[in-house]
Amino acid sequence: MFRDKVVVITGAGSGIGRELALQFGDAGARLALSDINQEGLDQTIAMLASRTGSTIRGYMLDVSSPEAVFAHAEDVKRDFGAAHY
Repeated sequence: MFRDKVVVITGAGSGIGRELALQFGDAGARLALSDINQEGLDQTIAMLASRTGSTIRGYMLDVSSPEAVFAHAEDVKRDFGAAHY
């Protein structure tokens, strides 16, 4: 169902965001992951790389900045094309 779909997840460096990334990665989704904490984001990406063959791209993102959120949407569009989820 999610294989090869592009899934955008903010807050992917820990907690619910990380768990969503792991679940969607296991389902074969292509992942655009972001977090304000680079170390946590890197840990999530490393966890995914060791267990899935999914395409994964990480982005630093502060969701409290509307400008950053709009720029992030453009980055994801550039890197993946349309986002599905």
